[in-house]
Order: sequence, then structure tokens, then C-alpha cells
Amino acid sequence: MNRKKVMYIGIIIILTVILSITYFSYAFFTRQDILDGKLNIVTGTLKYKITSSDLDNNNSIVISANTIKSINIKITSLNDINSKYELYYTSISNNFDIGYSSSSDLPTGTINKNGVKNIVVNVKNKSNSSITLTFGVDGGFINNDLVINGNQISNVLDTVLVSFNANGGSVNPTSLLMIKGSSIGTLPVPTKGNENFLGWYLENTFVTKVSSSYQVNSNIILYAKWDPSLLIYDNGVRYVPLSTQSVWISGTTSNCSEISNSLYSTSVYSGGGCAWYTTNKIDVTNYSTLHIYVKSVTKSMSHGGHVRFGLTNSLTTIYGGAYCADTASQCYTKPDGCGIGTYTNFEKTLDISKYTGSYYLYFPTYANEDSETVYISKIWLD
Repeated sequence: MNRKKVMYIGIIIILTVILSITYFSYAFFTRQDILDGKLNIVTGTLKYKITSSDLDNNNSIVISANTIKSINIKITSLNDINSKYELYYTSISNNFDIGYSSSSDLPTGTINKNGVKNIVVNVKNKSNSSITLTFGVDGGFINNDLVINGNQISNVLDTVLVSFNANGGSVNPTSLLMIKGSSIGTLPVPTKGNENFLGWYLENTFVTKVSSSYQVNSNIILYAKWDPSLLIYDNGVRYVPLSTQSVWISGTTSNCSEISNSLYSTSVYSGGGCAWYTTNKIDVTNYSTLHIYVKSVTKSMSHGGHVRFGLTNSLTTIYGGAYCADTASQCYTKPDGCGIGTYTNFEKTLDISKYTGSYYLYFPTYANEDSETVYISKIWLD
């Protein structure tokens, strides 16, 4: 090999080594410059977006006194790199518990580039006044420290939903959001016409009745149980409009009034009394029994102390022409063998199963024999 050729080869080798060293040095120092720069561009460079239908335009929410609220928050990364995030809150109050649902994303961690985190934040306001919470999100690069501007949401407060099935009635509220494992507390009272509410049950077959101390550990539906009775009157409460009229046998009228949460009548010598009746006709087709509960009946003559009650189509014949029963004795509200004196707290019933359609219902107070008084505390159909 001649000297000239050797020289060319040597030059090529030298140039190759120089170029290689220059390339790797440039790549190394350029990467190092980027890494060094990260510490200087954390704040104000990473961007995140909070969206929530529960928050206002300032990412704030007002939570009423003694209320549990579940807040759904969506964090969206607007960055083209994976990064850190931390959801935080600020509030001037501290009389509340705050945490997140374990079924949601964590309020802190890493988020993929242009990724999304859905976080459920649970707040229990323990104070007697409303509180305001404002939410924000901080970010940072991977492997760098994350500085939080607000309070961390670190504890888990799982919530459960209690839904109320009023079973044909109405109830408010229709559901309760509660902290998992807490007692259910005061339950709402539903309404369904004149029917009696008998309680909330775990099953629609009404096996397990739920009280205020019941501990809720999962989402549940409670079913209202109803007594299908139709309440007419109950201890001072008129469930249907009632009217009164005086009646007499021998030209003597009597006193009608409502005393001590009872329908009341007093009669004088030669009979007389007072009839309470439904202002409007009642459809009795689906009922078989008319009940009255006598709080007390007092008589001073041995042949008196009874009350007639039943159905009628004509209020002008309420005493003699009323649909009562096959025999008059079934209309009496006196105890068997009733003599002179006072008798309290007993129930009398009338079989109305053979009647269909609408009738006026009339009730005691026919105290129609010689200085009797009658108090009726409850009337119902079933």
C-alpha cells in the first residue's frame, strides 16, 4: 500500500471519530438541557381542566347544613406528556368530613397525556349552616415534587344510595345519599290518600322492617307498606270532609261538637242525638267492613246508650231509613249487656260487603236514649 493511500484512510478514520464524539456529546447535553429545564417550567406549563355539573363557574359548591353530598369531578389533562395531578379543595370551614369514593379514580396520582380522571368526592357537612368548597388541580412532571396549593383529599368516604319506593304513594325526598356504614337515621314519611303508612321494608314482600338505627353498607331500595284501610276520622284528624246534623225522636234536639279529639254527641230526655256523616258519598265497593272505635259511651237510663251507624242514600232518613244491617242490633255500639254507667275503648263493626257503589257514611253519635253522651275517636273502612 502506498503512502498516499494510507494517509487517506487515516484521515477518514480521524474524521469518523471526531463526528461520532460530536454527535453523542450533542445528544447528551441537549437531553440534559431538557431535564434541567423541567425544574424551571413546572408551574404554568402543565395545564388541566376541571368539569363538573355539580360545581359553578368558579369550581365551587355550596353544601347545605347537615347534608351529605356526592360531587362528580372530571379532570382532563391538556398536556402531550404523562404527568402528575392532585385534586385539592379550599374552604373557610372545617366542620365537615371529606373523602373520595373507592369506586372512582384517585384524587392524586399520574395521568396519561391528554388523559381523563373521574373522581367522586363525598362531603358530609356536620354543621348547622351551609359551607362552600372550591376545588382546583395541581400538576407536575414525573419524578418531580408536587406542591399542593390547597387541602388534600386523602381519606376514603364511600357513599351509598338509599332509594324510597312509595308503593303507589308519594314521598319526599325520593332518595338519600349516605356515608357507607352509617345509621340511616330519620326516615321520610310517605302519603297515600287516606291509607295508613306501616313502615319501610327492605323487600317488596315486607319481611324486614327498617328503623332509624339500620346500618347501610350498600345501595338499597326501601318499600313502603300500607294498610289498605280507608281512614275517615282518627283522633281529631278528618281524612274526608264531614258534616253534622241534629236529629230528634220526640221533638228534642241535641248537641253536636268535637271534643277531646273525638266526635261528640249528647242527648236529652225523650231521645235525640247528632249524626256525623261524610259530606260526599264514598265508594264502598272494595270494602267489606265499617269500623268505629268508641272512646266512651255513658248512659243514665237502663234502656239507652246505643249508637246507630252505617250507610245511607238519603240524609233525610238517616235514622230510620239508613242502610245499616239486616237487624237493628248490629248497629248498636254498646257492649253486650250494657247497663247504666260508662263504657270505654271498644270497637264495633258493621258488615257492608253486600253493598256496592257510593253512599254517605254516617257515624255515631246517635246517643238517642235519655241523657247519653258518646265520644268516637276513630272510623275507618277495610
